[in-house]
This record gives sequence, C-alpha cells and structure tokens, in this order.
Amino acid sequence: MSGELLRNIVFTRSGLSTSLCAICMVLILATSGIAYAPSTAQLCELIGARNLAAGRTEALSFLVSLRLGDSQDVAAEGRLDSDPSGLSRLDLVGVDGRRRQLNLQGRLYGSRNGVFSQTDRPLLPPLYYLQVNSFEKLASLLDLPFDFPTAVSFSQLGDKDCFVLSSSREGGLALLVEIDSLEIVGIRLSNDTLFELGPLKQFGRVKIPSWIRVNRKDGFRATLSVTDLIEQAVPATNYGSKWLREVGN
Repeated sequence: MSGELLRNIVFTRSGLSTSLCAICMVLILATSGIAYAPSTAQLCELIGARNLAAGRTEALSFLVSLRLGDSQDVAAEGRLDSDPSGLSRLDLVGVDGRRRQLNLQGRLYGSRNGVFSQTDRPLLPPLYYLQVNSFEKLASLLDLPFDFPTAVSFSQLGDKDCFVLSSSREGGLALLVEIDSLEIVGIRLSNDTLFELGPLKQFGRVKIPSWIRVNRKDGFRATLSVTDLIEQAVPATNYGSKWLREVGN
C-alpha cells in the first residue's frame, strides 16, 4: 500500500474498538517510517482514549507555582482548576497581589486583586482538552462538524513529531498531538501564544503534564509547575465572573 493512499484513509466513528485498531495502525505505521495521519474524527477518538487511560476525564484541581522567563525563583503560587466541559481557572498569589484568569470555553477573562484586567498575556492553559473522553465532546469544543472528513496535518514541537488538530473557527486554536504517544503536547492559541506541555507525571489517580510552559511571539515566557493534586475539585457551577472579583480564597 502506498504512502499516498495511507495518507488519505478516512475512518468512521464506531466506538472504542475502532479507536484501539487505529492506535495499533498509527503505531505500526509510525515505527515503519510511513507518513500517515488519521482523519480528524479518528484523532478526536484517539485523544479521548488517551485521556481516559490517564484517569483525567473528571474535574481536576492542582497546586501550581509560577516562574518567569529563565528564572528559577518562584514568582507566584496558587491553584489551577479544570473541568472537561470546557472550563478552567487559575488563581495565583505573588508579591504584586492576587492574579486570576478564567477560561469559559475559549473566552479568557482576568482580574488583579479583584479588579477586572486585560489578559493580553494568558497564563492559563485550556487543559480541559486533556480531559474530554469522546469525539463528540472534543468536536464540540473545537467547533468541528461531526462528520469532518479532512485528514489532520503534521508539525513539530521541539524534537517531537506531531499531528495538528485545528479548530474550524477562524483564527482558532490548534492541538499538537505527539505521534508516538498520542498525547497532547502543545496547545497553540490564535493570539500567538503556545502552551508547551511537559512530560506526564502521576499525581494520585491521574497523569497530567508536570509543567506547562507559556511562549509568546513577543518574547514573553513563563512556566507553571504542577506540585500536587487537590483531592476536592471545583464544581462547574463555581466558574464565573463573581470569582474573578473576589480577593480572598
């Protein structure tokens, strides 16, 4: 079978058995050096299968620390909460006070010491893409039609070969999925921001990236290090503008 034919294979959605077959196909072709990409629908299923296997498909909360640029000094500490319905929030406390960011299905809001502020330099990654467990949920977040036939593209992130799954929204984000592991290793936003996700680390019952690095084209860089899992996750009803205005816990 030619590489060109393999690149144009389009899968249909038929449950977990299809995902397992596709995972085997991707691994076999990757090790043989053949350039191959699953369909968009199939890649969504593969991502969901990996998220489920990592135990991170429920609401999650973590303790994090922030470092700016190449500095090893901790600039702020706090928590990151994420819900697979498309919600995430970041609460950081440093020498300049409390900074909060809130992501509501792609819309980013921020506050500093309880006052709404600009979020030109987002620190909050949309980690909920690492929590969805089905084609339908991921396609909904990316605004993809359920029968999207186009094959995904290829790219690189550092030394990693990746599939690229892009939102259908104009100027939308893109997920970089490592070909070997089928894990999301990067999330590129439309505003020239790239979230690079570090190696997976076991925290209790779940595996998540040990760090998240923020890279912007204007040169701004920062790293969020995940230090621990918070057992009591935040319910989806607690994500809202009222939380941004609060200055306490």
